[in-house]
Amino acid sequence: MTGNVVDDQGRPAAAAEVCLMDYPHIQLEPTQRAGDDGRFVIAVVEGHRYFVIVNGYISDARGRTRASFSGRATFVGGSSAPPISVVLKRHPR
Repeated sequence: MTGNVVDDQGRPAAAAEVCLMDYPHIQLEPTQRAGDDGRFVIAVVEGHRYFVIVNGYISDARGRTRASFSGRATFVGGSSAPPISVVLKRHPR
């Protein structure tokens, strides 16, 4: 399956962490990072139900990185399925 991650302004979320989960809650693969264009590719089994949890990070003025966006999507794996699209929502401060 292919997918893309964008922030709440519609911009690609470079290096967002993508975690593939077996529905409802078992992590299946090591967490991977989306590319600079926000795209990612994950291996899935045809007809199986999954979800992805995605976290986006930003660095503050001191160079510390923290999770500041998150999103998720549920889908059924398949070669004819459309790409997954995840919109990251900003965490409240």
